[in-house]
Amino acid sequence: MGHSSVVLHCGIINKVLVRKEDAVTSHKFQCNRRAFDHAIAQQQLEGLVVPPETVADLERVTRGEITTSDVIRNLYDRYTHVKVLKL
Repeated sequence: MGHSSVVLHCGIINKVLVRKEDAVTSHKFQCNRRAFDHAIAQQQLEGLVVPPETVADLERVTRGEITTSDVIRNLYDRYTHVKVLKL
């Protein structure tokens, strides 16, 4: 996976926002799920495939189990072999 793909995968995380300490209500879950679905669809429209591990992490974010910061950290850990500019 190239550098630009990793950066783009990090970019979709910003569309699925929820803080870990927030309780995920049914309404918030639906909003999070919609944002998640749109983010994945956008990547697919651009011809990119989001790795299953990233999809699973983002699903955990929609449920409030982890934060988007956790997902970003997981991405950096998974792609240590790729030179990525950390923001």
